[in-house]
Amino acid sequence: MKEERARSSSLPPYRRQSRLETSRPYNYRKSGGGEISENLADISGPLTEHALLVALQNSVSSNRCCTKIGTVTVVLNRRQRQPPPRLLEVTPVCSHLRNVVDEAVNQYFDTGQSQTIILSGLSGAGKTDACRRIQRHFLDICGGGKETDVFKHSSAALTVLHSLTTCSTPLNPHASRLGYYLENQITNGAIQKLRVTCYFFDSSRVVRLPPTERNYHVFYLLLSALSNSEKAKFHLQGYSANNLCYLSAGDVRTFSPEDNVQRLSAWTAALTVLGIPVADVLRILSAVLLLGNICFSDGPDSRPILRGEQELQSVASLLGLSSSSLKAGLTTIMQRVRMQKVSSIADAAAANSIRDALAEALFARTITAVVRRINCASRRTPQTSTINATTTSDSSQDSSEQSVSHGKISPVAATISVLDFPGFENFRTNSAAQLSMNIGAESLQHFYTTHILAQPRRACLDEQLQTDIAFYDNSPVLQVLTAPRTGIISLLDAHNSSQMTAIREFIQDVRSQHTATNFVYEPTETNADFGIRHFAEPVSYDAETLIKQNSDNLPSSIVNMFSTSSFGFAAHLFTNELKNMNGTTSCRICPPPDVRITSRSSGLCQDAYAFIQYVMASAKSGYPHFIQCLRTSGKSGFSRELVAKQTRALQLLETLHVMSDGLAHRIRHSAFINRFRILAPRDSKIGVRSILESIIDYSKGTRSWCAGKKYVLLSETCRKRLEEARCRRRNAAATIIQAYWRRRQCLKRWPHLKRHLRQRQKPAIVRRRHHSWSETPPPAIPLQRPYTIVDGKKVGFPQQRVMKETYNTNYGVSLKQGQGITVVGQAKQPGYVLVQVPSKPSVPVPFHLTNIRRSSSATNLSLPIDI
Repeated sequence: MKEERARSSSLPPYRRQSRLETSRPYNYRKSGGGEISENLADISGPLTEHALLVALQNSVSSNRCCTKIGTVTVVLNRRQRQPPPRLLEVTPVCSHLRNVVDEAVNQYFDTGQSQTIILSGLSGAGKTDACRRIQRHFLDICGGGKETDVFKHSSAALTVLHSLTTCSTPLNPHASRLGYYLENQITNGAIQKLRVTCYFFDSSRVVRLPPTERNYHVFYLLLSALSNSEKAKFHLQGYSANNLCYLSAGDVRTFSPEDNVQRLSAWTAALTVLGIPVADVLRILSAVLLLGNICFSDGPDSRPILRGEQELQSVASLLGLSSSSLKAGLTTIMQRVRMQKVSSIADAAAANSIRDALAEALFARTITAVVRRINCASRRTPQTSTINATTTSDSSQDSSEQSVSHGKISPVAATISVLDFPGFENFRTNSAAQLSMNIGAESLQHFYTTHILAQPRRACLDEQLQTDIAFYDNSPVLQVLTAPRTGIISLLDAHNSSQMTAIREFIQDVRSQHTATNFVYEPTETNADFGIRHFAEPVSYDAETLIKQNSDNLPSSIVNMFSTSSFGFAAHLFTNELKNMNGTTSCRICPPPDVRITSRSSGLCQDAYAFIQYVMASAKSGYPHFIQCLRTSGKSGFSRELVAKQTRALQLLETLHVMSDGLAHRIRHSAFINRFRILAPRDSKIGVRSILESIIDYSKGTRSWCAGKKYVLLSETCRKRLEEARCRRRNAAATIIQAYWRRRQCLKRWPHLKRHLRQRQKPAIVRRRHHSWSETPPPAIPLQRPYTIVDGKKVGFPQQRVMKETYNTNYGVSLKQGQGITVVGQAKQPGYVLVQVPSKPSVPVPFHLTNIRRSSSATNLSLPIDI
């Protein structure tokens, strides 16, 4: 009995089911002429593209920013939002995005497996904004709220990277050029630290700005928000976007200077939170801007002539160099001849190219240094061994409770990651940045197609089930782009030279290798040499631009120049190169950002593909949660043509068919039994069929599951019913356990409570108190004073006074204002005096309604006041 009592008392208290532990019912509501569901897999009628577009348009009309197609979340981006100055601090999250995070956290607690939330979509679809909202909600659940160090660190990291890597393009005024892979490392159920793995896809934009576009936001913040003294300190006084060459080539309009001041203040504060010196970063950014105004022109004997002597001195001062060493570094070319390094004077074109390479290297390496600092920040000490799944910033005191709805949590670190690549792009002139970003979009789409469409089809074929799942497989396009020796990237590395012969050979090799595959074509545009049929649409590329931007070479004369720099941060950007030059004549402009990412060559596109491979391998190791982002608004509201183009590229109609009519989910037998064992009937042996037959009704003759040899195949409807039944059964079991636990606790406390109740029911014994609670008796009440104080003197009674106001007594006597009265003494009532009335007894009158009569005061007894 003692053991049973101890075991029952150790049970944790029952908590009300939270949104993490329950599966939300799918609501239906009518709007217009049809029925709208929060899950498009539940819509009735023929599943056509028209029905899908009508459902999406109804969702937008109902002011819903998200919807679902089975387990796939669809984010509807109606307008381009202006992000707040401090990211993550004011970031509302819609219900579907919250559900995605809640499901990922639940799966982590149930299985201990890493989770990955993958965002995909075309450019301008709102992926980066959704990524921030997901990260914010995840920090609310497992990070402890806004006041914790991990939240402040994450907010500062994203705020700094946003201004550094966001620009304006024809498709998106806040286009991110950084590929994010946010790894939230979890130990004992709480976030230990945030690791940011990223790749800068568009570093060439710093020096080669396309027309009608804008450079990175941080440059415009500096020019519009710095004070005059700060501009003079960083040699920017007198400069604007109109007279800086790296900014004047694009859109030079200035938007809301007051807002820029607030954003720059938030950005510098975020740098301080990360422990990065603000002045060091501002010196590098100012040097990058001023480098564009240093120009070289051809002179006699092919020697370059400098134009911009003042800017040269300013850049040298900012970088801690002498003007002569900077000029020598920009105009010197190191070559290797017969195992020896030979220096020569560069011509004007080469000097300008070296200048652009230096500016690009300074900016890209600054971003790499910021990311390295973010990842090297101090770890957050875990507060508890576990974390409550319902913990939020408003109830952080419950974070140490053990959740009864989850299994054991492994103390080994796991990750819940968020993956966000720049979207698919197709411009008039497409460079290496567009090629790299489109390869990332192709990889994400291939992973989505494989997991959502190909795996269910393959599972049905393995079980010899008829299936009509049809979809587009983009793996041949990826093979054309990334094949080891014949792919576009490998051919770019093989022809890594800007000479016209190398460009012609590259075009010839591309056409000879891939024209027969029907995925490479000859474009009709005059500024393009070949085109690739991507999953979204065909894109044409210029070979000369690709080869120039893919070379990514920085002369060794520039690197050696920083060995004598007095600016420590600038020298720190080239530390590895200064240590490992070993007689080489060049190094990388943008080295790989992470030591875990290895590239086979020195090409920029190959580095991007190495990063994509690493991130995709990490994403495949965890359980994926897919979010497809759509841009729905055109110039006149909802654009059916724009949305239809995106749904075809992302294959959302095929996804709708699979989730509505097919066996979209597969799960191994052992995992199925472990998860749904609670649903098995008590009088039968636990098995897959017994569980399914006890839940799913076959009265209508429909079959929504199949128990195969290795997997259990489930439809979306069957999966939802199983999850809802499991949730109901767990709630009922938890209620019974809690009732038993409370009963045992009441029985345990009942003897003491019973004795206390009996004592309360006994009549109370009242004893007379013969003395006060204190040791000394209270002082006696003072007697009434037979006088009043007038002008610091005692005036005895009787007194001649005058009424200040009319007063009606309770004895039928009315005393008018200004009437003279005779006061004969103090009344028994406090604050009253006795007034003599003819033919009647004295009546009490409020003392404050009377005033002394000065003319007769001398007749009264006047005594000095005793002090």
